[in-house]
Amino acid sequence: MRLNIFLSPNTEIVPYNYQQKLVGRFHSWLGDNPAHDELSLYSLSWLSHGKASKKGLNFDEGAYWKISSADNALLEKLVKGVFNDSKVLCGMEVREMIIQEPPDFRDSHTFLPTHLYT
Repeated sequence: MRLNIFLSPNTEIVPYNYQQKLVGRFHSWLGDNPAHDELSLYSLSWLSHGKASKKGLNFDEGAYWKISSADNALLEKLVKGVFNDSKVLCGMEVREMIIQEPPDFRDSHTFLPTHLYT
C-alpha cells in the first residue's frame, strides 16, 4: 500500500539535507515501534515539486511525498500519527493523504524490451 501525501507550502527554506528530518518525522508519527531499528520494509520518497536556490529548496505550491509499505498496519499507525500532529518540517504540514492500494498482480504480464539503438 502507498500513502500519497500532499504538503502545504513551506514557510522557511528547506535545506538540501532535509531527508534525515523527514525520516525522523516519519518515526515520530509511528511512535514506539519496531520499524525504527529493524529491517526497513517501507520506502520514503524525496519531496517533489520544489525549486532549488543557493540557500535550499522552496515549495511555493506545496510538496508531494510518497510512503510505501507492504505492512498495512504500519501505514495505519502512521495515518493516526499524522492526525495527532500534521507538522512535517520548515512550516510544511500535511494537507491531504490518499491511500493507494497495490496493483493486482494475480494475472501475469509480459514486458518485452524494445531496442533503443539500431
